[in-house]
Formats: sequence, structure tokens, C-alpha cells
Amino acid sequence: MKIREASDNLFDMNQSGDAILRSLQNADFSIMDIIVRESLQNALDASKAGVDHTFVDYRTGKFDTSRLNPEFERISDNLNRAYTDEAEFLSISDRNTVGLNGQYDLNRPDELTKSNFFKLVFGLGKNQEANGAGGSWGLGKTSYFRIGCGIVIYYTRIKAEQDYEERLIASLIEDPRSEKRLLTDSRRGIAWWGEQRESDKDDFYPITNHERIEKFLDIFGLKPYRAEETGTTIIIPYLKEFEQTSSNPWGRNRERALTTAIQRWYAPRILNDEYSKGTGNADLYCKVNGELVGYPEVEQPFGLLRDLYTAALTGNASDDIKVEDIRLPRSGMKDNKTNAGRVAFVIKNLSDAVTSNRFTYRQYIEDTDDQTEESFKLVAFARKPGMIVRYDFDDKWSKGVKIADDQCLIAFFVPNSNGKIYEKYRTDKYDTLEQYLRFGEKADHADWFDQRGQQNITLVDRIKKETARALANAAGSDEDRQVSLVSEKLAHEYAGLLPPNNFGKAGRSRPKPPSDGGQKHEHASSITIKNTGMDEDGRLFIDFVARFKRSADVDIKISTQGKSAMSFKEWAKDLATLDFPVKIDKVEIDETEVSVAIASSRARFSLTNSNNERTEIMGRLKLSLLSNEYQPELIIKQND
Repeated sequence: MKIREASDNLFDMNQSGDAILRSLQNADFSIMDIIVRESLQNALDASKAGVDHTFVDYRTGKFDTSRLNPEFERISDNLNRAYTDEAEFLSISDRNTVGLNGQYDLNRPDELTKSNFFKLVFGLGKNQEANGAGGSWGLGKTSYFRIGCGIVIYYTRIKAEQDYEERLIASLIEDPRSEKRLLTDSRRGIAWWGEQRESDKDDFYPITNHERIEKFLDIFGLKPYRAEETGTTIIIPYLKEFEQTSSNPWGRNRERALTTAIQRWYAPRILNDEYSKGTGNADLYCKVNGELVGYPEVEQPFGLLRDLYTAALTGNASDDIKVEDIRLPRSGMKDNKTNAGRVAFVIKNLSDAVTSNRFTYRQYIEDTDDQTEESFKLVAFARKPGMIVRYDFDDKWSKGVKIADDQCLIAFFVPNSNGKIYEKYRTDKYDTLEQYLRFGEKADHADWFDQRGQQNITLVDRIKKETARALANAAGSDEDRQVSLVSEKLAHEYAGLLPPNNFGKAGRSRPKPPSDGGQKHEHASSITIKNTGMDEDGRLFIDFVARFKRSADVDIKISTQGKSAMSFKEWAKDLATLDFPVKIDKVEIDETEVSVAIASSRARFSLTNSNNERTEIMGRLKLSLLSNEYQPELIIKQND
């Protein structure tokens, strides 16, 4: 293949090789993690419209260097000295994708900036433009150049105007100051190999001849795309020796590291039909050396994370997994009825958060040698492509959540990708929450960031806070969970008719300080939930015991992600466009000396004892529910 060295024109990267190799140094991820995140992100972004599955195959193996070395003009002698006999390679091949389409002819410069082929092979740092894609072209690919000698080979097949077209090109990025550099006379350490055409020797093109490409791929035992197949194959030859990321089984060799990394970052999308139904995107079939990843099941803890993602995506809770809507009051989404997403979570005993081979869930997720028995809170989050952006341990996503010392909380936030954001926040770059998050996602896809411009939009920060608030409210204390308004038994018996498990809790007035004699204040009041059910008219009834003296008011307050325990008055002030979701239909009591009055708001009732003595009554409250997305509480207040 003919060589072309980098120069200072539109066609070429304008950095030097060493600067490019430093451009994506992410200490949070291992090199295999970065390669998997980058390669699957690019493959899935390029999935054909309407396909059910995207296929990505990773292969590791050895090749005969005497067949490959001569292919690289100007550096073949250096390759012969450095590599004799056999060397290792890694290939990453996707199918059901569109391939690296677009223009590469320098005589059509206006089209180059729109060309996927040009951006990936020659460009660096240009933003992705496809809806649902993320990051920047090129920065992530530096990981490919770092695990070998600096050579990366791109092979792609696309659907052209008349027929199918194949393209093969190789690239080199290396440190021009290194003693081990291959391109010894280059000041920049960047070059490509392809072909020059007789009619225009000054221009440079990928190889497009099928027979020549087929012969080249045979060096690695790979086959070209056939029939109506399109896709892209990346080949990284002359691999360096694998560097162990840990002493754990998944950190000791390249094949196992790839298999684990695929599950660590793409568990939501692996063999997941519910993902396809919920997003309209293809799910992921991924192989490593011919073995289907995630079959017959995804390894723990990644199988749990996939279940959590699916629950948050669909809104379907289960016996173990709880789901909470995340809403942003005041200028978040287009209106107060549109949620920003959902969080699904489970609280487990640490003794149960262990795999069958006795590694902890946290070890698997963080790829660490350390085995700790400390309690932890974990929130993962992902956009529509299904890649887990980050695992947030004990930080802002779960701030304020209380769990026992021998427990862990594992949660997954999934944004409402198609939801429109607040009208004043919309620009020509982002209109939906998915677009907003994508625009703020850095090149390594490692976190979400807000747009701190003139408007100082804080959607990400507020999503974190409201997620933490929702988890804190839903998790509660052990006592809160035991005094739930709707029991586990009722939740199963009435399924779709009743609100979800842990709906509400018994409210009690805050006890007043004791007097000097240590006696309890005589005006103290309380209300206790004894039983709940559904009457024949489909209304929720609550049997309660109330204790009070003379007169007391009982309020129904609503716990929301925006503000805990909102009264009717607070709700009307902050969420004026929405009806208060619970209404009192009737209050029945067993004490003739006590009168009941329901307020006009139908969110409060008053109890008055005619003899002004402290009394205890039993009663039944009947409610109409306008929504099961909120948690009502009964709060009693003594009237002095």
C-alpha cells in the first residue's frame, strides 16, 4: 500500500501523534473498557434504520508478520526488524450497520465535512451529528492506536448509489519522539496507507478492489462482507502484551477483559427485546471469539443492572425492583406532567450482592482487587444508545439516601429521551432531553454536563438531586417500610388497581417537648393506619385510629420528587396546572360524640370532640385516586 504522510491541509489532522495519543487519557477506565465503549458506541450509532439486531464480533488471534509487513510502504523494514514470525491482533467487526459512508475525494471538499469515512479515518474531534449519537469523532479511537504499534486498519462496505462499495485504508499515529517509532523521518508521527491512482498521482484514496481487499483480510483469517451485508471492521495488528487490570479472572487476559467490559458498559442493550420495544433501536448481539456474550444469561451483577434499566425504561416494577418517576418542578421539562425519566432500584443485603464465584458486585463493576464489605449506594445512568455512561458510587445521585450498614442500594436512571425540555431552553442543537444530554456528553462519554451559558441551564444537576430525593423518599427507614399504606399483600391482590408498593405512610404529629415533670404534653395527637383495601366502587379505604383532645385536623399530604409532603395549599401554589391527585370521598367514625367535617379542598378533614376530653376513635377514610404516581401521607395536627 502507498503511504501518505500528514501535512497541514484540510485532509489531515493538524496535531502531532504524541498530542493525539494524550487526547483521551481517562484514568477511570482500563484500556479494554475504553475500546469497548468506543467501538460499540460507534457501531450502534451506525445501526441501519429498522433492523432488530446489531451484530458486533470481537476476535483476537495471531497472524504471519511476513505477509503483513511488506504492505506498508516506507516502514516495512522497521516492521521486519521489530516483528518476526507471528504477532497478535484484535479485530472488531459490525454488521447491520451502514458502514463508513460518505465522500473521500479531495476534489469534492464541501462533502468531506459530512463524510463519516473522512471523519473517522482523517478527522479528529468533530462532533457527532446523528440523533442519539454521542461525543466526538476520533478522540475515542486513540485507544486503538495505544494498544499496538500505532497502526490501525479500517475496512468497510457501504451501499453506494448503484451497488455496494468496499474500502480499505490503514492509519498510523505514533509519538514522533519515541525511539521505537516506525516512521523515523516524520516530525508529526501520522500517516495513512491506501492507493494512488494513475490519473491523479497527487491524490490519495482507500483501496476499493474486492480481490485485493479479500487477500489482505485473509492475513488475519477474516472474510469480506458479502451479498447485502454492510458494516465496518477495525483491525489492530502488532498488539502489545496485555496489561492486567487486576488479579481477578476478568482482568488477566484480553478475551475475558473484553467479555466483561461489554457487559459492564452495555448490559442494558445485550440481547434485550424490551430495550428494542422501548426505544425503537436495535438490540445488541455481541461475540468474543465466536462466543455470544450474555448467553444463556448475562453475568451478575450486570444481569441485575439490565433488569433495572428495563424496569426504568418501561415503568414496570416487580416484587424486588421499585420504580419512581423523576419530575423537575419549575421550568424543567415542557410542563409539569412530563417526567424527566425514571429510576429503578433495589436494596440488597451485602451478603446477597456476591456472585457465584464469590466476587462482590462492586468488584465486578469497578474492576478492583479490593473486596470490601462496606455499605454502598450505586446509581448507573444511560441515554438511548444503551451505554452506561457512569457508575456513580455514594455521590450526588444518591446523596441523602439512608440504608443499613449491611445493605447496598443499586439503582438505574433512564431519561425520558423523547420528552421536550422547557421551551426557553430549546435551541437549534437540542429540543428533547436526549439531545440536551448528548450535547453535554464529552468525547469519552464518561459523564453528563449542564450547559452553563447565558441561561445557566441546570437540568443535569436537578435530575441528580431529584433522583436522590426520590430514592431517599422511597427507601425511607425500616419503620417507614413496615408502616406502608398499601401492604405487599394488597399490592399483589389488586395489582393494577392500587398504587405501587410502599404507597404512603402513617403520619404522626411531631411530639412536643416534655414538661419539667417529664409528663407527655396533654395536647399530643397521633394517627395510626390499621388496614387498607379497595371497596366495591373501586375506591381506596384506609382504616385508622386517631387520638386527640377537643379538636384536630387531618391533612393528606403528597410526597413528590420535587418537594416532600406537599399539602393541598403548597401543591396549588407550585403545581397549579395539575389537580391534587387524591380526594376525600367520605370519613366514617365509630364515636357519636365526635363530629367530622371535610374541607372544600377535599384534602383535609376535621375531628371535633363535643365534650372537650382526650379521646381515641376508630374510623374509615375513603379516597378517590387521580394518579398512583404519588405517595399520600396522613398528618394529624392538634388544634389548641
